[in-house]
Amino acid sequence: MSVSGAVTVAGAVMLGLALSDRSSVEGAADGAAWSDVSGAYDRATPLSAVGLAAIGVGLAGAAIGVVLLLGQGSDGTETAVALSPTGLAIRGSF
Repeated sequence: MSVSGAVTVAGAVMLGLALSDRSSVEGAADGAAWSDVSGAYDRATPLSAVGLAAIGVGLAGAAIGVVLLLGQGSDGTETAVALSPTGLAIRGSF
């Protein structure tokens, strides 16, 4: 679950950066040159999208981890779920 927590925190940081960029564009001084805020404008939407996606993935991973921890039986059964960039792996022994 620590990986899920790290992904969630990274997503929150990216979302915070996106909001900061958005604020710098919206709060630009009257008469400010476009070149002064164009970088922030270009970064805000992708950072926001990636940040929200990372938060969602991190929270989903944490939820799966909690379910697996609570679902681990005392009779020797074991389950595992692994999320990777290329897919999802589910493993179990009964």
